[in-house]
Amino acid sequence: MGLEYISTSPLFVSTFPPHLSLPPRCLPFLPRRAASALTMMLEDLSSPGAYAIVVSDAVEIVFFGIYTIFFSFALIILVTLKRPLPVDRGMVVATCIVYISCMSHTSILTTDRHTTFTSGLPMPSGSEMSGLLRTVDISFKACGFLSQLIMIHRCWAVWDHRFVVVAVPLALAFASIVCGVLGPLRIPTTEFKSPWVAPRMPLYDMIFAVASLAVFILVTLLLVYRLRSVLAPLRNVKSMETIFGTLVGASIEAGALLVFAQASIVILFILGSPAIIIAESIATQIYVCPLSPALLAPAPRLCLSRDSTPHGAQPSPLVR
Repeated sequence: MGLEYISTSPLFVSTFPPHLSLPPRCLPFLPRRAASALTMMLEDLSSPGAYAIVVSDAVEIVFFGIYTIFFSFALIILVTLKRPLPVDRGMVVATCIVYISCMSHTSILTTDRHTTFTSGLPMPSGSEMSGLLRTVDISFKACGFLSQLIMIHRCWAVWDHRFVVVAVPLALAFASIVCGVLGPLRIPTTEFKSPWVAPRMPLYDMIFAVASLAVFILVTLLLVYRLRSVLAPLRNVKSMETIFGTLVGASIEAGALLVFAQASIVILFILGSPAIIIAESIATQIYVCPLSPALLAPAPRLCLSRDSTPHGAQPSPLVR
């Protein structure tokens, strides 16, 4: 298979394999170096941005440890200590599945770094690590998709189970995961050059990233609009600490962290920065971060007292 090189950057080697060629008009929003059928990054440790290979795994391990503590306490308080509120067991199980998916991504990524750096074995080639790298890529996208489904369910519950409200976010979520998984599966094993990072198909990966961002933005806006009455009691609160705590809690539960994480991935992808693998490692853990406190939060009240709950406020989609 012949390859025509259109970039000689040591960071990105972009190619147009004949069977994957795309007309330029298909990717008007991507820079030229990312507008190819395949984008391969960090082929060796001499590439600029190689620090991201180790930093991404270290950051993900730290974040995973922190979130494991929050998640464990949430489950212990909710399940073992029997909070007085009835619990949506199905959503608790779904949240646990997201957590396990994030744990799997961390484990697989750490396995790759151990195999290439600390195992004492000869440095494997990209082709030899292709199966592991493909799994890392797909597991990251699966974590994002599961997080989207849980946020969509939360929005659906808050909007009194009106399917029409979440129809568009749900369609975008399924479109994103189809494109996100289809891309890695279409890449031949011979195209894996780096033992640390899987090559990317910009068209599919960009659709996944943008569609995921659109889902989180839409769901967040729908939650904020529906729960805007939650902030009404703040007019009578004089404590800045209470106001700040309520606003932070409302932002987290509405999905602000998810929007921020996904927006960072989209921006770094467009810029072609190797820091995107760090952003993806952090985002993998952020996907589960807002879900753990939500297991306990009697939202949409959040940190407001029971007496200050506005009349007609909906119970939490996770805790009812």
